[in-house]
Amino acid sequence: MKEELREQAWDTLHQQYDENRIVEKPELLHTSARPDFGIRHEDSRDLLVLVNVSSMRTRHRRREDIESLKRMLNKADVAFGALISDNIEYIFELTEYDGEQVEREIPDYPDSRDSEFEEMLSAAELEFRLWRAADILRDQMPQNEYSYQLFHALFRKWIANEHGEEIDIQAIDERWLDEKDSQIEDRFSAYTPSVAPRNVEVHRQILRAFEEVNLSAIQPSAARAFVELVESSRSDSASMTPIRVADALVDLARPADGDLFLDPAGGIGNVAREAAHRGADVLAVDINPEAVNSGLFLSAVHDVDVSYTVADFLEAAQSNSSTLPDDLDKVVIDPPFGLHYEQPDGSHVRNAEELFIRESLKRLKPGGTVTVAVPQGSLFKRQWADFRDLITDEYRLSTIIEVNKPVFQHTAVPTAIIQIVNEPAEDSSEVEYDIVSESDAERGLARSVDNILKSSTPSLQIRELREGSFLPSEIIGRQEIVERINDNYTQLDIVELGDRANDIRSGINPSESSTEQTPNTVPFLRPKDVNDGGPEEYIPAEEANVIADIGDVLVSVKGSPSVVHAPREAIVPSSSWAVIRVESPDVALVYATYIDSELGRDQLEMMRGGSSIPYISLRRLRELLVPDFKDSEIIEKASEIRSLKEEIQDHERRREALENEIEDLV
Repeated sequence: MKEELREQAWDTLHQQYDENRIVEKPELLHTSARPDFGIRHEDSRDLLVLVNVSSMRTRHRRREDIESLKRMLNKADVAFGALISDNIEYIFELTEYDGEQVEREIPDYPDSRDSEFEEMLSAAELEFRLWRAADILRDQMPQNEYSYQLFHALFRKWIANEHGEEIDIQAIDERWLDEKDSQIEDRFSAYTPSVAPRNVEVHRQILRAFEEVNLSAIQPSAARAFVELVESSRSDSASMTPIRVADALVDLARPADGDLFLDPAGGIGNVAREAAHRGADVLAVDINPEAVNSGLFLSAVHDVDVSYTVADFLEAAQSNSSTLPDDLDKVVIDPPFGLHYEQPDGSHVRNAEELFIRESLKRLKPGGTVTVAVPQGSLFKRQWADFRDLITDEYRLSTIIEVNKPVFQHTAVPTAIIQIVNEPAEDSSEVEYDIVSESDAERGLARSVDNILKSSTPSLQIRELREGSFLPSEIIGRQEIVERINDNYTQLDIVELGDRANDIRSGINPSESSTEQTPNTVPFLRPKDVNDGGPEEYIPAEEANVIADIGDVLVSVKGSPSVVHAPREAIVPSSSWAVIRVESPDVALVYATYIDSELGRDQLEMMRGGSSIPYISLRRLRELLVPDFKDSEIIEKASEIRSLKEEIQDHERRREALENEIEDLV
């Protein structure tokens, strides 16, 4: 790889200089280090430029190679350096500002130092400059401030470029910042100068990294590098929709030229810019003025028109603010997850995601659509039931994409993307769906959207969603389970576990426990104890608020895989257990055996949710499908199960004896 880069660098240098001026691996004064190439002065043998080749594939490698080259320049007293990769040429000089040595990029090799910098920056070159600026800021501020400082400093440079102004970086002061802010605000009314950073020296350092770059003439494709810088930072990325998710949302929304388009949680504008690029008339709303300032800058360098408003969308919507149109063609939402809002009358608190969708739906014209990323729990959890009823009763749900891996860096919540149309639906209305597996999350989302746009995905009917869950994998899995149960139990009805049990409740989390058993303590059982010989802890009898005994079934609901256990004595179950109470020990034994079977475990696995610790909610456990065994079958099956378990124990005892005999032989 290095030799290929060296050959490429030689060709590049040969296009710029006569062959007799190019020296391979030149010896330098005062150092044993050697650059890959040196360029001599035209009229002497002294070196004018030192050149190294580098892959520059990582930030660490870029930084190390530049610092190495700068050390050689200082040791050999050479003014100019160049770093060449397969797609970047970074040419710079070492100069002084205020008595300090600084690295200043120049637009071309030194023989043509005064020539115009005519070519627009490529994405790779812009990315390189952004990382250089980030390296400069590294020791001066937390990482989550990089983009905030960069974007505001470069926005001020952008407006100066727009006005054709020459920037004397060393002369920048607070008055210059105020003047640029005023010019930006005149151009973009949503800009908020009061939140813009004002550290003059930081501005100078950032602008030096972009000294020869005309920000008003960057290719839009290259401008994506600004967003990729934010996306690479976990702390910064909470303010933005990842590029691949934004692209997928807008692809699915299909904005047409002239469509009135709203992004009510705009952030720094990844969704809004993509929609504007496709010709939509875009309004973006965000509560954070810093994010809006950054969004305005990114729209400017991407050369797209997005109308921004600094506002709390929910507050504006619920107060019927005139700033929000009520004839929208398209709404795309990446709402903040996990926030809660109180209704204006103070009567109820809903998830912010739900309120964003409800308020957006109210502002759609007939046939308009809302395309939104939601936590998967909204498609099946009980607290979202009213919302799901609203979607199927008053609107038409057209699309569900289930993504079985979190798509946002700042949250571990599995996600779904749904599209809702402002038109009535029939029970037979089709809902297109696709499921993105956890192993295919990176590319699978774009592929799923493409398949839906080509109408090559399966579909469900609205009537299948009205039964409860909207989660395609659960609906399809449940249908398959019903078919398997019907095949295995042709003469029996199928019921939910909650209908067959007397009660289903959670175990407890005691305030204290002990390894010593006394007359006033009760055995405390954790799932791990089942295979470890029994309980190892005991709790005071007065804390035994839940006791499981013969006639109950225990199912572990935290972690994976589940443990199923029918206790033979009274114990206190930990909070990791669900306690299923039935009418007799025979019923408990039969249903514990069924739940522990392939049919039962497949359902438990399908029900398991959670982002970091897998769990099964009691609500979902109650929906586990079971055959409705008759009393006579219960007695017969329980007897057979006990007999077979005794045989297994006999075999285990015989096996242990045989293993001991084998050991005695040697």
